[in-house]
Amino acid sequence: TKTLIRGVILDEDLTGQQHAIAKSPFAFVIRSYRKNPLSDTEIVLVTRSKKYPVRTDSRGSFSLEVDTPVKDGFDIYLKDSADALKVLQTYPVEFQHSDSDSGIISDIDDTILVSYTSSLLKRIRTLLFVSPANRKSIGFTKQILNQVALKKGAVFYVSRSESNLFPILTSFIRKQQLPAGNLFLTPYVRSRQLFRPKKGKDFKELTIRYILNNSPEKKFILMGDDTQQDIQVYLNISKLYPQQIAKVYIRKTKKNLNTNKKELLKKFKNTNTPVLYFSDTNDVYNEIQFIKNL
Repeated sequence: TKTLIRGVILDEDLTGQQHAIAKSPFAFVIRSYRKNPLSDTEIVLVTRSKKYPVRTDSRGSFSLEVDTPVKDGFDIYLKDSADALKVLQTYPVEFQHSDSDSGIISDIDDTILVSYTSSLLKRIRTLLFVSPANRKSIGFTKQILNQVALKKGAVFYVSRSESNLFPILTSFIRKQQLPAGNLFLTPYVRSRQLFRPKKGKDFKELTIRYILNNSPEKKFILMGDDTQQDIQVYLNISKLYPQQIAKVYIRKTKKNLNTNKKELLKKFKNTNTPVLYFSDTNDVYNEIQFIKNL
């Protein structure tokens, strides 16, 4: 069993961040894009049995794959420092391997919460002025996720949202009592990078492939929406991993789907992967039964 350890280190203290989000999402979001990531810095990850030297990249991110389970936690030190860095998030830090033979990989924006991705102004207004506690969840998706969690299935959230939004997204997950799961987000960005982001168009597909390659014994549900590239990405994944994809769910956000995406949905028939293009008002009963029998 392998262990993936990854995260972002910032050069500033964010103590009290949950209170700040609840009080003023606007101020918190603006501040998050002005924080300095601790870039190109040597750090040491210390588990119970070993030390691993790692270097953060230009965005303050680090990633390490360990060939053994890490069940007793770990600490992070700056090189030559005697004091471990503080982990300030209230969201769980560790997710142990699930012995269940099923799991779910879900998008976030407009899949578990209403984000108005197709309307830039509405999306920005919601992000800046609506606290996570008051954001709208999507009931159909929530029930699917919770049913997988009841089976002790693995839960992964994969989104092209930047890591700056980690506190807001995890606050929403906790407030809505959605199952906690690993979050894979794109790199941390500064405000000047917002207008020239380099998120990588293949981020979501490559991340999902990584998860599947390291969980060959599991069958996964894929959940997304019709606003961006989920249909194309999930179609590609269904072709590459036909034995591991149990079903694909795509949330309907548009009154009329464009011709290209309609054609992509039709192509699922050639993959033998069942796909449901659902609305928020869809009855979820049959899908719950499907997951119970998965």
